[in-house]
Amino acid sequence: MVLTPTVRRGVNDTEIGAIIDFAAANMPTLRGVHFQPMSFFGRYSGDPAADRITLSGLLRLAEEQSGGRIRAADFLSGGAEHPQCSFHAKYRVRGGSWELRKSAGNTGCCGPSTGSATSDTARRTVARQWSAVKSFKAPKTLPGFNLDSLDKFVTMAEQQEKETIEISGMAFQDAWTADLQRLSRCYINIVSPEGFLMPFCAYNLTSAGGKPLHRRQQNGV
Repeated sequence: MVLTPTVRRGVNDTEIGAIIDFAAANMPTLRGVHFQPMSFFGRYSGDPAADRITLSGLLRLAEEQSGGRIRAADFLSGGAEHPQCSFHAKYRVRGGSWELRKSAGNTGCCGPSTGSATSDTARRTVARQWSAVKSFKAPKTLPGFNLDSLDKFVTMAEQQEKETIEISGMAFQDAWTADLQRLSRCYINIVSPEGFLMPFCAYNLTSAGGKPLHRRQQNGV
């Protein structure tokens, strides 16, 4: 399981550290936390600028509320989607100690990539790393072989997987934050009734009155 909390300033922005601690205390049943700062779709009478939390702001709060166990500088941006759309980092948690697991490079939707991952690659990566921890099985061998070292390695790899947690986040755009460059690199698309691919954020974009701006409503209105 992965926790996916929506975060809004003044509502639950003081609980980011507690959410992360809860996830770490319940590994490996919980594999990670995927934060989503609130986007303001539909009718909204408040002030989005005052109530919104940015990704960088969320990371600063996570660093403060974790007592520095995780740092904003630990996180990488996405490689498939626009770099301002998401962040991620992996940690190994043992005995209350948080150890950053180094990544080979940026990721597409939180998976290994050179910065140009396809949507299929991103989907497979997410499915693999957020699935239940798999048990490693030693291969069958001929009699007389000593596999003590291999058994220890398999046990160590399995334990490390159980002690690993992913912290990530994604910011969806609304009428106040819509960015054409970000939309042009979107890897989460909706197929319109006419057969066109529409970026997820554009599909959900509404006016201040709550009316969808780029999709047909019921009865073709």
